[in-house]
Amino acid sequence: MRRVVVCLSLALVSACGLWGETASAPQTARQALLEMFFSKTPGTLMKHLPTVTLAALEKSGALTSLQMYSSMATQLQTQGRTVQTFETGSVLLSGQDSKTGDKFEITVEDDALRADQDDIELSFQVYKNGQVERTPFMPQMTFSMKQEEKVWKLNEISVTIHLPLADPDFLKAITEKMTPHAGPTAYAARPEMAAQPAGSDAQVIAAMRSILTAEVTYAATYPNVGYTCTLFQS
Repeated sequence: MRRVVVCLSLALVSACGLWGETASAPQTARQALLEMFFSKTPGTLMKHLPTVTLAALEKSGALTSLQMYSSMATQLQTQGRTVQTFETGSVLLSGQDSKTGDKFEITVEDDALRADQDDIELSFQVYKNGQVERTPFMPQMTFSMKQEEKVWKLNEISVTIHLPLADPDFLKAITEKMTPHAGPTAYAARPEMAAQPAGSDAQVIAAMRSILTAEVTYAATYPNVGYTCTLFQS
């Protein structure tokens, strides 16, 4: 009987020790990133900004406005979107628009932890009517987190836009939507371009008009993408 009591005591002590280790486990960079943008606790955004950045914001007078920042999760919920975050796994965030039923996901393409720095590469996907919404532009964002006094801080944000030249949607836009046709928004060479000598101001202006026309045509064709220089918005 005494042996049983001793064994149970040892097991209880071990379990308490394991629980204590789990409870005091340091925050990961991914958890810090989620807390920064989606925590409902005031001040989490500033908590994960570098000290020098906070000092500059305070000096400029912008820190007061930043302190009034409401969490992104609250904003999305106000817009009728439900959001769920994940501290582990391939999906960082998933959400759904209650009005349209459209879904969106933020997935982790890479999580490169090196000592006190962690580069988290994210990609974005939108689903409409249960199908992935294809787009010739494939944006990705990398959040570089760096430890400062044992707290993960957002040190850098990088945005990459991939343009796959062999993508079917991209080729379709070129062959079907940007071919010359009648109408005020047609993407076609204007007569004044051919009439002017190379390098003249009029020819440059005509070329700029053609580029702007192409941008408008593309934005109208792909309203969810917008202009070619517009970043992805979920």
